[in-house]
Amino acid sequence: MFQVAALQHMGKLPNPVTNAIERDMEQARISVDMLGMIKEKTKGNLNKNEEEFLHKVVFESQMNYLDELKKPEEQTEDEGTEGRTDESAQTADSSEKMENEPPEDASGEAGTDDGADTDKVGG
Repeated sequence: MFQVAALQHMGKLPNPVTNAIERDMEQARISVDMLGMIKEKTKGNLNKNEEEFLHKVVFESQMNYLDELKKPEEQTEDEGTEGRTDESAQTADSSEKMENEPPEDASGEAGTDDGADTDKVGG
């Protein structure tokens, strides 16, 4: 259970609910640490096969975690919407567009003030 959770948080497995690849290295670290704690707390209480299996699971989880830590956090522009749900990708895309648009004035129109007062009547 903790191994699968760690792999999901590392972005190596999709989230089963959203079917999206999500990366949360803090949660991955917690899952890997929990596996290590289970290994320590069960020491002497497992048979040889169980002990070898748990050792392998902990080792592989730690190595995957270290491998993921080496990868850059930021994604390239092409990868920016990869792994996100359609709704979150659209939200991110629309917020990026809004940053590049001129602010609207009180009437709701985009700011196109060229310095000329065209709204004045009679002079």
